[in-house]
Amino acid sequence: GHDPAEKIAIFRIPGAWEEEGFKILERYGVEYADRSVSMHEAARRAVEKVGA
Repeated sequence: GHDPAEKIAIFRIPGAWEEEGFKILERYGVEYADRSVSMHEAARRAVEKVGA
């Protein structure tokens, strides 16, 4: 398989099950954001992270 931290630039979780989702993403080293981060900001972070 693939290392999720190498394939996922950022994962934004809005709403229900945030805490459970954060625990899973932390386990795999994936950067995440909650609903306080806008979609535009999450996209900006993803583009910055992949160097596009």
